[in-house]
Amino acid sequence: MKILSNSVVEFTLEQITSMVHFQGEEDGAGIRASDLKPRFDAFLERYWYGCTTKDGKQDIKEYTLNKEAQNNNSESGNQYERQRESFDYKVKIINHKNDPVNLDDGKEDNDGAGKSVYASYYIKKRLGNDCKLKFYNDIKIEFISPHQYLRKQINCLFPIFLAVNGFGLGNNKGYGYFKRKGDDENKLIENIKTYQSLENEYIRQEGKNNKEKGVGIYQFEKKIKKRVQLEEIERFHKILKSGLNSKENDGKYIPSFMLKEAKVRKGVTREKKALKLFLKKENYDISSLTRKSDINNNDSFDNLEKEKIYYVRGLLGLPLFYEFRQVSAKFNIKIEDVDRFPSPLKYIPISDEKVIILVDYSKIEEFRNKVSNVEFVLKEKNKKEKKLCSKLPSEEEYSIHQLFKKDGIIMNNISGKEFDYSIISDIECER
Repeated sequence: MKILSNSVVEFTLEQITSMVHFQGEEDGAGIRASDLKPRFDAFLERYWYGCTTKDGKQDIKEYTLNKEAQNNNSESGNQYERQRESFDYKVKIINHKNDPVNLDDGKEDNDGAGKSVYASYYIKKRLGNDCKLKFYNDIKIEFISPHQYLRKQINCLFPIFLAVNGFGLGNNKGYGYFKRKGDDENKLIENIKTYQSLENEYIRQEGKNNKEKGVGIYQFEKKIKKRVQLEEIERFHKILKSGLNSKENDGKYIPSFMLKEAKVRKGVTREKKALKLFLKKENYDISSLTRKSDINNNDSFDNLEKEKIYYVRGLLGLPLFYEFRQVSAKFNIKIEDVDRFPSPLKYIPISDEKVIILVDYSKIEEFRNKVSNVEFVLKEKNKKEKKLCSKLPSEEEYSIHQLFKKDGIIMNNISGKEFDYSIISDIECER
């Protein structure tokens, strides 16, 4: 038993926000080892391998499984295969004291410990009545490995991994966030900044030289106390990307910052306007979709420069489709050799008031480099598919950093009204 106990690295976690679980009706459903291990393996590989000498990388292979297969992958230079490496440890997760979460109340629920368990409209809409939220008061995670050096790395890197990752559906929007018990806001921010340093070092060693690279760390603090933390994340994200409609905002519409405020190359048409004009060409009545500042009677799809239709919102993650409900029109998104592009944004609720925003600019640049054309496919019942083609803009044509930087779009348009927005640690753009 002593030998076994010496092989264990244990962490006690506190749950900050409810986790949306696909097996939420089962007792004990929570963080799954089958989800945690491959994600943490990839984290270990990137930041342990990436910040190690060539000889050190060879030594690290002694702590992985399937060494022969991995050596073959290394010789072939297949990066995607190498990312599937599995380190020689096991994970055991113990959940205690499950607190039931009511999806129907839609309100903040405080139990004296200050936890909020709001179930947003976003989650209900996506999963309907089958949505299950889980919240535990006590979570223990045990890593079991015979390798002392590997246990040392786990002990060092897992708190960093935990600080920048959530679990379950909607984890990039703040759901399913956990922290190590005893870590306060300052410690969480310290861990997040360590993650930024690790990523910057990895990028440096990889020799990537795009202008906007690395991870930016920003934060907002909600000013309206009656609103709930996860609801505020959803609200902030909509103002940034899709726009906040009048039904959600006391009759006032707030246009998308990405579409209305951010600068783009002269003569460019962004995708939302192009899609509306495409529908107009297909004899849809788009009067319910337009405002005077958006489209006028003289605008025509045929008059657009087709080479200058840019898809900008996709740079912050691909949705499954775009739907114009007022006219019952739906566009699917098709990109050759790309099935999905997860959002490079993460919202991390480090307290009931403060939310950290991580922006991975390197992922955005990788996506730009991989994708040339994006097709929006209009599917109508009993009719042939019709397509609208667009492009992803380069960083020079449309910068994401202009949204988040000091004195940028967000700071100049939103800070001080509903949110206090600030920069913790920005990227350094090479100009």
